[in-house]
Amino acid sequence: MIRTSMARAGARALGVGGATDYYVAKLKEDPHNAASHKNLAALLMGQGRVKQAVRHYEAALKFDTRN
Repeated sequence: MIRTSMARAGARALGVGGATDYYVAKLKEDPHNAASHKNLAALLMGQGRVKQAVRHYEAALKFDTRN
C-alpha cells in the first residue's frame, strides 16, 4: 500500500504524459505488477483511452494476489 502511494505521488510529479510513460516502463520491468496496471488504467481512463484502460484494469485484477 505504501509503495503504491509513493509510486503514484512520484508519477503525479511527472505530469500525465510522464506518469503514463513511467507506468509503461514499470510494466516492461514487471508485467505482472497489479498496482502498475491499476495506476496506468486510471491515467488512461482520465485521458479518455477507455479500451486501453479496461485492458489494464483486467490485468490488474488478474495479477492481484489478494483476489
